[in-house]
Parts: sequence; C-alpha cells; structure tokens
Amino acid sequence: MRRNKAAGAGAYGGGILDAGNSISNLRSSWVNGNRATGQAGGILSRQELNVRKSTVQDNTAGSQGGGIWSGGTRIDGSKLKGNRTTAVGSLGGGLFAGSGTATLNRSEVSRNRADGAGSNGGGIYEQPGSTATIDRTKVANNHPNHCAPTGAVTGCVN
Repeated sequence: MRRNKAAGAGAYGGGILDAGNSISNLRSSWVNGNRATGQAGGILSRQELNVRKSTVQDNTAGSQGGGIWSGGTRIDGSKLKGNRTTAVGSLGGGLFAGSGTATLNRSEVSRNRADGAGSNGGGIYEQPGSTATIDRTKVANNHPNHCAPTGAVTGCVN
C-alpha cells in the first residue's frame, strides 16, 4: 500500500482500513506514504492485526495513529518509522493502541512524531483501557516522547 489518501472530515485508514470483524495479516509488506485526515494514516484495524516482517513508514494521520491505529495488534520483526500525527493534541505518531492489546516483539519504533501543541506519544500511545507491551524492541528518536502516558507501555523507557 503506497501513497493512498483517506480525505474528508474524520476520514481514517489511509493505507488499509479493516473496520470489520476479521483478522488481518500482513507479512513481508510495505505500507508507505499514506495519509488520513482523521485516524490511521497507514493502517486502521479495529480487530486483530498481525504484522510480521513488514515496514510501516512515512504515513500521516490527523489525530491518532500516524502509522497504525490498533484494536489488537501483534507486531513481530517489523518497523514503524517516520510516521506522524499532525493535529493539535494528536496521539500516537507510530502506534495508537486504541483498544485490546498491542504487542511488539523484535521490532523497531523510531523517528515517529506526534506534532501539534499538546500532542503526546510520538512513538506509542496507549489509550486507557488498552494494553501495549514491547519486548526486544528498539524505541528511539520519537518526538515528543517514546511512549505515553508515562509508565503505561510495559518495557518502554522515555
């Protein structure tokens, strides 16, 4: 998925939109340069999403989840790089854990941004009621911080 756009008030899922009751699997894939004016520049998955050996890079969303908006995600051996959110108070430049559990193993979350005044979770944002954990995952060079709220994402050091 490359250079797609979801436009209009509240549009979401610029690259991939899975708002149904299915399980989505990405393997050896590249989700790059997509945009959404609302949520999820790269991927929006309200249910289970499995990302393996893939790259989610340089995607942009207005409010939440520049790279991925997660409703339950397992990310293995993959990269979330250079994604961003742009609106004032936006959350989760790389990953927005909106519900369920997001687990990152042997992956990389780097150079993601949550821009705009009052924005948070440049790398990963864990919405209250959801869970995000990282294991053997590099989290570096995200702005304004790596993970938010502080101490919420298990294994993340700001």
